[in-house]
Amino acid sequence: MKLVSIYIPEAYIKALDRLVELKLYPNRAEAIRFA
Repeated sequence: MKLVSIYIPEAYIKALDRLVELKLYPNRAEAIRFA
């Protein structure tokens, strides 16, 4: 895989972190890959 840097709104980051807290994804990167 290649590394890609993106800018996303703070609200999206908070939502991603919440999904990780709920153990739906192991980390932000996996949640983004799934999307």
